[in-house]
Amino acid sequence: MRQSCLPTDPAHEPISGNSFPKEMRLRRKKEFDSVFKEGKAFRDGLFLLMCRANALGNSRMGLMVAKRFGPAVKRNRLKRLCREAFRLGRRGLPSGLDFVVIPKSAPEMYSLGAVDRSFRKLLAAAAARLGV
Repeated sequence: MRQSCLPTDPAHEPISGNSFPKEMRLRRKKEFDSVFKEGKAFRDGLFLLMCRANALGNSRMGLMVAKRFGPAVKRNRLKRLCREAFRLGRRGLPSGLDFVVIPKSAPEMYSLGAVDRSFRKLLAAAAARLGV
């Protein structure tokens, strides 16, 4: 019988409860359109966040990265960083918001720590202003 070559180290096990399920994402055009139509804008040096309150018990995130940020490799890395920051920090973020993340500065400026700090600051301001 052949043994699996996958690591059995607990550090490589998936973290349960920290996934990024479909219920936490904005996926349809009408969901994005409602955020842009009804939402408020919040900015810092890295991002523009368009936010609106939702009637759900959780926050949902959508991403829009323009082609001006470079080739697909750079754009996809930036999207992965944003998804990971949201996924890891969602328990400390306000709930009841739909928001679209639009990067504003050069892709080289982004790190997981910078994205996480920016999300926390912008979403706290959005929650306070929107009363969530």
